[in-house]
Amino acid sequence: MTSTSRATDASELLADDEMLLAWRAGDHAALGRVYVTYSEAVRGFLARIYGGRMDDIDDVLQQVFLTAHNAIAQFRGDAQLRTWLFGIAVRVAARHRRSRARRTQASEKWTELAPTWAAPPDNNARQQLLALANALVDLDDDLRIAFVMCAIEQVPGREAAAVLGIREGTLAKRVHTAREHLRSELGRTAP
Repeated sequence: MTSTSRATDASELLADDEMLLAWRAGDHAALGRVYVTYSEAVRGFLARIYGGRMDDIDDVLQQVFLTAHNAIAQFRGDAQLRTWLFGIAVRVAARHRRSRARRTQASEKWTELAPTWAAPPDNNARQQLLALANALVDLDDDLRIAFVMCAIEQVPGREAAAVLGIREGTLAKRVHTAREHLRSELGRTAP
């Protein structure tokens, strides 16, 4: 890591600390700054773990930040703010999916979730992204969440395990199993 990237990381942590202090003190503008800073990262994370339509992801995203606002006093600082928000996103998305499944079952209108990436048939890179998105959707929730959090979002294993409430070894096994499944599904070396 270069001194420039260390300085950037330190300034980002300082900015997070300042936002957190203001947020905890009841400054609603600080919540707005947190939303502006992290909403796209959380949206991307949700798109990869949830695989739902964008209107569903927007609903879940809103709920993530509402839940975070109500739980800010419980944030201990064991992980980065972004990682903590990912943990909330996992739980909110799971609740949303269960609720939606009950509604769907009750109305007997089950539809397949469309992948979040659409790809024209002549673009090989987009075809590969679409295949990866479809393969991710097919993973069990625990495997998909571990893989997206660690392999795609680059959350350190210690933080991811803490946020998910599992041991680091369990997390590593899930990431490994997800990679093996993706390799098998894609017929090539997975990311």
